[in-house]
Amino acid sequence: MSIEKKKTILKVVGIIIYLFWFIVWSEVGLNHLNLKVIPFILIFFLGNIILGSMNQLIYKAIVKAKE
Repeated sequence: MSIEKKKTILKVVGIIIYLFWFIVWSEVGLNHLNLKVIPFILIFFLGNIILGSMNQLIYKAIVKAKE
């Protein structure tokens, strides 16, 4: 499998995970936990940072594997 195809797959998987995170956190954070808006936003952005760093680590691993 070419590196470009792996990059595309990684981007699609990243977008799916991000959308899943957004939908689940919106439902749980605002409705079931009764969070106010500020804690909701802070935890949401913390999750985004974690997901982004995981995505970057996987991307770097794919690039290193190609080399």
